[in-house]
Amino acid sequence: MKRIYTLLLFVMFGFIYTAQSQIALSEGFEAGIPADWTIETMATDGGWVGTSVSDASSGAWALPDHGGAGVVSTNDDACNCDKSNDWLITPMISLADLTTPTLSFDRAFGGFAYQAVTETATVSISTDGGTTWTELSALDGQGTLAGAAGTPDWVNESIDLSAYAGAAEVWIGFKYSDNAGWLYALALDNILVFQPLDWEMELSSLNVASVHVGDVAVNITGEVKNLGINNITSFDLAWTDGTNNYSETVSGVDIAPFSTYAFTASDAFTTVAANTSDITVTVSNPNGNTDGDASNNELVTSITGVAFIPDRKVVVEEATGTWCGWCPRGTVGLEYMTATYPNTFIGIAVHNGDPMVVTEYDSNMGVGGYPSSNFDRFYTDTDPNSDNLEMLHNLRLMDIASASISDVVTYNPDTREITIELSAEFVAPVNGDYRFNAVIVEDSVTGTSSGYAHENYYSAQSQNIDLFSLDGTNWKDLPATIPASDMVYDHVGRALLGGYFGEAGSMPTAIAAGDTPSHTFTYTLPASMNENHIHVVSMILDADNDDIINATSSEVEIPVGNKNLTFNENLAKVFPNPFSDMTTVSLNIVDAADVTIQVYNSVGQMIGQQDFGKLSGDQTIPFNGANLSEGVYIMHIVVGEQVVTKRLTIAR
Repeated sequence: MKRIYTLLLFVMFGFIYTAQSQIALSEGFEAGIPADWTIETMATDGGWVGTSVSDASSGAWALPDHGGAGVVSTNDDACNCDKSNDWLITPMISLADLTTPTLSFDRAFGGFAYQAVTETATVSISTDGGTTWTELSALDGQGTLAGAAGTPDWVNESIDLSAYAGAAEVWIGFKYSDNAGWLYALALDNILVFQPLDWEMELSSLNVASVHVGDVAVNITGEVKNLGINNITSFDLAWTDGTNNYSETVSGVDIAPFSTYAFTASDAFTTVAANTSDITVTVSNPNGNTDGDASNNELVTSITGVAFIPDRKVVVEEATGTWCGWCPRGTVGLEYMTATYPNTFIGIAVHNGDPMVVTEYDSNMGVGGYPSSNFDRFYTDTDPNSDNLEMLHNLRLMDIASASISDVVTYNPDTREITIELSAEFVAPVNGDYRFNAVIVEDSVTGTSSGYAHENYYSAQSQNIDLFSLDGTNWKDLPATIPASDMVYDHVGRALLGGYFGEAGSMPTAIAAGDTPSHTFTYTLPASMNENHIHVVSMILDADNDDIINATSSEVEIPVGNKNLTFNENLAKVFPNPFSDMTTVSLNIVDAADVTIQVYNSVGQMIGQQDFGKLSGDQTIPFNGANLSEGVYIMHIVVGEQVVTKRLTIAR
């Protein structure tokens, strides 16, 4: 499984493994599903599979990391096939020598609903080899559903099997059902049937954020679980940072068997700026008794003090192509995210099999189908629908980046050379192959050849499915093949300046907190690209794991007249857009400045300009496009030494 590096790290999983108790069954699926387990399914994908967490995930089902190499799962989202009767059945288990047998397992199940259908999952037991089953538990769904995309929570379940104590032969069955809909999934791990000890407790999690700004007091919090058969009313809690040691007795509690208790240590840890400390926490002595299994009584986490928390921007590389009839879904997704999260979202359309393809970019995307998307190359091969993009964007923002990144992008109109001066500031020490990279991205790309025509499976001529753009356009109302003359492509990845994996050697291998490595890229813009529509996405890559650590997006500084104007996307708004004849340019000018508006056609020719003189405050400027033909135009709004570029669409 791909190593995940993140500064916002929670130690959240522990697993029952009672070394001194009697164990009838123990399976962690590290090597897949054993041959003596049984799968029953009507699904075309074979039902249950043993796999990694990343491979168990799918476009609308993001399975969180769970540690270890393997889980077992059945995924209806990935196949949309008949999973109304998906069973995973254990081999025969003997409970002959167990007086209070218990089933324990970790599961990820959202119990999500889609299109008025809800998925279900149950656990059952059989004493006749699976001929008849008795339901033990219906699993409650736990997790987050955002739109049509879900993230389940990993939960540990314990089920009392005392009613079957002494039975020589039993089978446990886990059943998932999509109830004849297109639903999500169920994942399982760490299945155990055992005889609990009299006194046994587990330190199941440490819920401590690992990064804090400055020298602050951090509470040591976590959760313990009672794995014994007696109630726990007190236990000992100790922790150390390697220098200082603290201990206390937690009393006045009542933790029933297989229940949990959230604790906060009386003593807090004080962070030290630019320093990382390992915190070791131990629990012991339930009710003053020796714990029957001390192997699960200790966890370690790291806490780092930093000077600041870097602003993070999420890069989504969307795999798309004009030949792909479902790819308008990704176009709408990028459009929605760019408008909704302008300060944290960066979209790049990576084209395949059409005139806009960049072979190196396309060949390294590693997706299984189109459209698809990679989030910071951290969440990979995910569906780029708006709901899923929003959910994963918000999840990724929770991870604190190890460095900030800034750039200065300039353009020489005489040579058409773009210069990108990059710098980073690391807030935590790192070791490894970290690299700078930069991507040239172009908006408002058009073409006349057939390769620029876009297939559209949402059209009423084919699938008749609603898909709305932000301007209200329903792709259902567009033709099954949209002519090249009607298509304008944004976010198009045009060039990789450091290659897909970044510029080797652009950063040192050992980086301390506070280090500020820098690098410069240059790129000569081909005549076929319009400098007015270019921006640069600058990145820090962890090449060891192919993750984007942080990124920023900048427009180029293009000389206009005798001034070097800085692009500012928040300078003005144009509404409505698209429009028929009239629209309005709204400005908020803090300091009085000269205002000029220039309008260009789709091939970059200026077709109009008006100077408004010196303006200040809130300004509303009408724009009359009645004499212009339908189509796409570019408006430059120049305010003093700032400029914003707006794409205008005239539709009648």
